[in-house]
Amino acid sequence: MVAELACRSVRIRACCPLARKAASRVLRDMQGLVFAGSADEALHGSAALAIVTERNEFRTPDFEAINAGPLTSVVFDGRTATSRR
Repeated sequence: MVAELACRSVRIRACCPLARKAASRVLRDMQGLVFAGSADEALHGSAALAIVTERNEFRTPDFEAINAGPLTSVVFDGRTATSRR
């Protein structure tokens, strides 16, 4: 998913504490990709949120923070293959 978005010139702030080290090695040359230190940091100023992990710290997004963002905010929950706008 990250590679496809990057090919479309989407700027990505990713956050996955468990996979960060491996992902940064594999994706190190990808344009527009940065790794955030926390989920809140990744979310700040974003126009969309994609949740694609079952990890506990990402199970309940802070929808209040999401709603405080841009009016075009979109949440895609890849765990259930549904989306919310």
